[in-house]
Amino acid sequence: MGFNILNYSSIDIPSDPPQPKFDISFINGIYFKRHYNENTLRLSVDQLTCNVKIHGNGSYEADTLITMGNWREQMFSMGFEQNYFEKKQFHLYWGVDLNLYYGIYSGQSQSLSGLSNFSTVKQNKGIGLTPLAGIRFTISNFLRISLETSGSSLFFTEFENKKWTLPMVKNEQNQAITFALKYNVGCKISYLF
Repeated sequence: MGFNILNYSSIDIPSDPPQPKFDISFINGIYFKRHYNENTLRLSVDQLTCNVKIHGNGSYEADTLITMGNWREQMFSMGFEQNYFEKKQFHLYWGVDLNLYYGIYSGQSQSLSGLSNFSTVKQNKGIGLTPLAGIRFTISNFLRISLETSGSSLFFTEFENKKWTLPMVKNEQNQAITFALKYNVGCKISYLF
């Protein structure tokens, strides 16, 4: 059993043009591992929350759109890992996880010219696979630290609701099935029972 103590990951923030954002978070998840010789079953629950501020294109080329909001995503993962190099206190491993994903963004966008203003709520729900690789250091019989990198390929449904107040009052709703790649580098600390 352990905690994700440091995480650097990509997040998908709605902006025009689309801009990937990377975020660093601390103590953002808990995981459980069950070791069977060289193989390990994995189970984890992770959450990422961040505030965003993005400058993008407004309603015409010389205009600037400022978007501010909050992004929260949760991921439930289960999978396996296998050691492929082992020394006394040093292990290299690879694996794959199956992910259930939920993300929600809510924010406000306003152009500097004042010609457009709208609020956005965006929800993503999906499933995906995550190949991963890592290095694990054994500090004592009960304490381990792991550095792990992964790239998730997610298929999800995306629902977006925009409420415009300028230039006219109107609502827009969009729904799509989307594919996304997410990148993650994390540091995990585990205590063995």
